[in-house]
Amino acid sequence: MMNFDKINELEKKLPTNSRMPSNPQTHYLALSDHAIQLLSSKNDIQNYITFIVLQPEQKHLLTNKLIKSVHCIIVKEVGVILSSACSQKTENILEHFVKWAPYTKVCEKMELYQR
Repeated sequence: MMNFDKINELEKKLPTNSRMPSNPQTHYLALSDHAIQLLSSKNDIQNYITFIVLQPEQKHLLTNKLIKSVHCIIVKEVGVILSSACSQKTENILEHFVKWAPYTKVCEKMELYQR
């Protein structure tokens, strides 16, 4: 269940050049380990969306430098922060993972990108 007090607290710590998702449902990504696994296992998505997952006790790592290097910061059990450069299309992809995670299996075999 979404905790709006935690989300409001997270919003107060927003780094410069970041924002909250336009659709509050996106915060469910932080509550779903399965959705995070799906997002992590889809190599083609990682070509378009750079994201990191932080534990709640790592909120002190939310800095302007960090938000410049990613589209999305997922603070587990709390909420999601997006870079101001994150497009609506990228936000829609994140919402898609939240919406379809309960119905989608994570691939057991992950192909890693190698040079």
